[in-house]
Amino acid sequence: MFDLNRCDKACIGCIKGYKKKHALQTGDTFKISCSGIPNEYLSSSLLVSLPTEQQQTALAVLDPITWANTNLDWHCFDPTAIHWRRKNESEYNDWIEKNPGKSILGKSRYHRPYQAEMLRCTSKRKVFRIGRQAGKSETLCVSMLHSMFTKPGKAEDEGFKIILITPFQTKIELIFTRLM
Repeated sequence: MFDLNRCDKACIGCIKGYKKKHALQTGDTFKISCSGIPNEYLSSSLLVSLPTEQQQTALAVLDPITWANTNLDWHCFDPTAIHWRRKNESEYNDWIEKNPGKSILGKSRYHRPYQAEMLRCTSKRKVFRIGRQAGKSETLCVSMLHSMFTKPGKAEDEGFKIILITPFQTKIELIFTRLM
């Protein structure tokens, strides 16, 4: 078992939910194989010891959110709508015009903090109960790309393998189109 004091609060919620669902008692083991979502991927002292240009790269190898932000200009945190404004200025301005005086805080379509938990979860098998059009396929694409670019593959002759299974051919086509 990993040290929960060094893990994100999402891990604590996951363990509590698991124990409640399976009616586990104190002392019963958590049977999900994972290493937890770390509060810090790299210690502050280690980051400071690296040259400035290498700090983001080192963090990106370990953290899929940092990697996606750096390499794909992909964001799941946009509480002030700065990415929305930059990427879709007319859409952003239309929202401001239709909602005068309302706070923009958390309204961006690029602000989906639950995607961070989905991407950072270290369990090999994951189940998320999330509704339609919530960014699950997008998160899957980011996860696949992060793994392909940062994780060691098989032997040189085999390469890196990711198996994608969906109930419909159109979903696979959609995912591969998004990957491209």
